[in-house]
Amino acid sequence: LSTKIANNLIDNIYETALSNGALGGKLLGAGGGGFILFYVPKKKQKAVRQALDKLNNVPFNFDNQGSSIVLYEPNGLWMSIKKEDVIFLAGHKGLLGSAILKKLKKEEFKNIIVTDKNSVNLENQTDTKNFIKSINPKIIIMAAGYTGGIQENKTKPYDLMIKNLLIQINIFTAIENLNVNKLLFFGSSCMYPKIYDRPIKESSILKGDMEHSSLSYAVAKLAGSQMC
Repeated sequence: LSTKIANNLIDNIYETALSNGALGGKLLGAGGGGFILFYVPKKKQKAVRQALDKLNNVPFNFDNQGSSIVLYEPNGLWMSIKKEDVIFLAGHKGLLGSAILKKLKKEEFKNIIVTDKNSVNLENQTDTKNFIKSINPKIIIMAAGYTGGIQENKTKPYDLMIKNLLIQINIFTAIENLNVNKLLFFGSSCMYPKIYDRPIKESSILKGDMEHSSLSYAVAKLAGSQMC
């Protein structure tokens, strides 16, 4: 795996599990500190647990329902956007942004503006303001940001905080000065306490300790949500 995602400790854990009977594994999560999910035949599970006895064993259950819609506003933001309105989608190449771009095209929105960091540096306030002024968007969808895996969260907390704060502040400042009146901003699960009741509720924010390993990213996202 990339050094931004894993390290020697994680690689050794993975190899230990395989050598004791695991058939495979997957590194998951960063916002909650991260964990490794192993696929192990029942007869080998005891051996794998013993080999990894210094690690926390996290019990879990599968949810047969899967993902579900918890909020639907038929007369909300999307219904107020006309097909010909100029939409600036920041961060169209990422996991979230690419899905939004696909959805916008499917719904036949006609003026979707995208750019990349080689053309417009959203961490630069002047570049950001000039670009947004030149396209005069009706709405800005903020899927842009700097993210990392578990290793990145632990080793580069400053970058995660400052880069995301700069992008947010620059876009928000441009919106204020140029009178763009619609913005869609995305938070993150790491904004919530590391222990919370499900289904997750916005009222849980700041009601408990956040996962320390992703605190810098969480603080940046919290700041962005407050600026909205």
